[in-house]
Amino acid sequence: MDCAMHMETTVSRPVISPTHINATASETFTVLQQRMRIVEEQTSSLRDDLIMLDFGEKRGQLETPECLEQPVSQSIISPIQKEIICSGKTDILWKNCEFLVNRMCRLESLIQSLKMNIFRLQTEKELNPQKTAFLKDRLNTIQEEHSRDLKLLQLEVMNLRQQLRDVKEEEDKAQDEKNAAIIEEELKITKRKMNLKIQECCLQLTNESCCTIWETDLKSRKMKVTSTNEYLLRKENHGLGEETCGCLMGGGGSGSDRELGLIRHNLE
Repeated sequence: MDCAMHMETTVSRPVISPTHINATASETFTVLQQRMRIVEEQTSSLRDDLIMLDFGEKRGQLETPECLEQPVSQSIISPIQKEIICSGKTDILWKNCEFLVNRMCRLESLIQSLKMNIFRLQTEKELNPQKTAFLKDRLNTIQEEHSRDLKLLQLEVMNLRQQLRDVKEEEDKAQDEKNAAIIEEELKITKRKMNLKIQECCLQLTNESCCTIWETDLKSRKMKVTSTNEYLLRKENHGLGEETCGCLMGGGGSGSDRELGLIRHNLE
């Protein structure tokens, strides 16, 4: 994994641009030389990565060329600043170009060899029985871990379901208690209303009974007064007759006057 990351980092390369747009041949050569040096360094790093992949028995195939071993010792050719180049410097430029072509050929050969070796290593690793056994063991381990995790999850689900049932029962119980309290309060309110209604009815009955008694008593008194008045009228009429007779016979009407006064007092 680390080696793959290192190889990926090695393949990435910085961009080197010419000095300006209308670059001379010498400037182009300088840019090409810088690019070649970067490619050689990346190739060397790729070779080291391949060696780290247990490519031990054929390391001779990946011997570093002299141009890769001592890149610093290579002479750096300065660009020619003038557009007009003399014949001597033209020969130097052609020699530099031939040198770069040779370096490019060696790099192409080495890179092709690296590609073939990488492909062979990948194929060997994929077909390696030890790797297959390792993958099987790894798969079995993962399956066992998955089974354990699945059992733990099932137990957790069962616990959560039990907790959910307990919470539901507690909620139902609390709701029942709340409903019972509401019903009890409603019964108390209804009882108070009924008591008030009964009190009103009792008061109304008492008032009606008092009125009835009062009316009965009033009627009785009226009847008594009426009968008394009739009696008094009769008595007076009778008294007048006796008075007349008494006057004629000599004063016997004092008893009747006392009796009439007593009756009136009783009526009052």
